[in-house]
Parts: sequence; structure tokens; C-alpha cells
Amino acid sequence: MSDDIPEDYIEAAAAVVEAARKLEETREEAEAACRAHMDSLGRKSVAEKGLQEALERLKRANTGRDKK
Repeated sequence: MSDDIPEDYIEAAAAVVEAARKLEETREEAEAACRAHMDSLGRKSVAEKGLQEALERLKRANTGRDKK
């Protein structure tokens, strides 16, 4: 019985390590994209609120015209 590890086992183990590394890398990218998306949604919400407030001020503003 030999103590040598078969080459195909070594290659298969290396493929598993590489696939796990790629999965971790992709997971990190997905988390970063999710954080960026959530930040973007927050900025969008603030911008929408600003627009709504500006529209309300415009509605209340004096146009200088006589009301009939």
C-alpha cells in the first residue's frame, strides 16, 4: 500500500478549494452590491421627501396674481 496521494484526488481537492474561494469572492461582491443598493434607496427617499416639501412650498407660495 502506497502513502502517495493519487493525482486525481489532489486535482479534485484543488478544484474544491478554488470553487470555495470563488464563492466567497462572489458572496462579498453581492453583499457590497446590496449595501450600495440600500444606500441608493435611502438617498432616493431623501430626494423624494425634498421634492415633496418643495412642491408643498410652491403650492403655498404667493404668485403675485389676484385670486378670483
